[in-house]
Amino acid sequence: MWRILSLVVLLSACSQDEDPGTAPSAENAQDIQSRPNILLVVADDLGYSDIGAFGSEILTPNLDELAAGGMLLTNFYSGPTCSVTRSMLMTGMDSHIAGLGNMAETVADNQMGQPGYEGHLSERVDTVAEILKSAGYHTYMAGKWHLGMHPDRSPRSRGFEQSFAMLYGAGSHFSDMAGGDAHRHPVLYRDNGLLIDELPDDFYSTTFYTDRIIEQIDSNVDDGRPFFAYLAYTAPHWPLQAPDSIIDKYRGAYDRGYDSVRQHRFAAQQKLGLFDGSIQAPQRPGYVKPWVDLSDQERTYHARNMQIYAAMVDYMDTGIGRVIDYLDKRDQLDNTIIVFISDNGAEHWDHSSAP
Repeated sequence: MWRILSLVVLLSACSQDEDPGTAPSAENAQDIQSRPNILLVVADDLGYSDIGAFGSEILTPNLDELAAGGMLLTNFYSGPTCSVTRSMLMTGMDSHIAGLGNMAETVADNQMGQPGYEGHLSERVDTVAEILKSAGYHTYMAGKWHLGMHPDRSPRSRGFEQSFAMLYGAGSHFSDMAGGDAHRHPVLYRDNGLLIDELPDDFYSTTFYTDRIIEQIDSNVDDGRPFFAYLAYTAPHWPLQAPDSIIDKYRGAYDRGYDSVRQHRFAAQQKLGLFDGSIQAPQRPGYVKPWVDLSDQERTYHARNMQIYAAMVDYMDTGIGRVIDYLDKRDQLDNTIIVFISDNGAEHWDHSSAP
């Protein structure tokens, strides 16, 4: 409880700090050094029941340990899509005030050009990175941005002193930089504000973002100033891609079908006390066939998809564990507030038919 409350109090205090353009006083410098680090980890399109602490069969020991030793939040306000939620997360403001009443990719004709639908993070609002940076924090970011394409709307221009950002909402998790839209436009990345045109051959998003956030933190870890690190994984957002060795861990795990998985997860959530025992499981959406009515080919297809999805969540948990281990080795773990959330609920569209 105290860690969550201290984060709220901290942000309130930071907003009242002295002008960032003036040199900090000795008293203020000492105050800055006493403040905790903040690590914000965001998963992309992760479902409510997709980690062990929320009833999942997917192996997420690092997140489960964090949940067991911290606070489990079961009721949360979110936007329905990626950048809508992220605009609120980065500013603490309604998404319309922040400029993203809708994603830029899906702005309707009657929204085009209207205030609140600019399609990028508005200059009307300050970001948490800008506020914390002005209060003496180092600010780092690695992963999905999706809040603006132009240089003056990049993480570098919105308060992050170091950043490696995927600008689009989706794209290949490997080095081919294939885009996630229907036309497969190449994914764009900015490395500390500069566009890059190629990735390392061994690039995999979860591994690379984990490496980068650790490198960024380590670059100033001994200077006495706290840090705010925003680790925005693109897992487990489609396309479903993961290292083969992790996918193999879940071979056959989903052959029983999604109806069985759903029932087992709901029972696990009841046992964990995540909601009142009188709550009934929601009905299967009408457009989803019962597992027993699927053909063998359809069952194989859906079981394979879930196998890869589970691998993406599993491997993200491994990345989070690496960051925790790093903080522990550098004697920073006990002075770090760690918050893990998903941007919105699980993806419900089937993108396998995209051209």
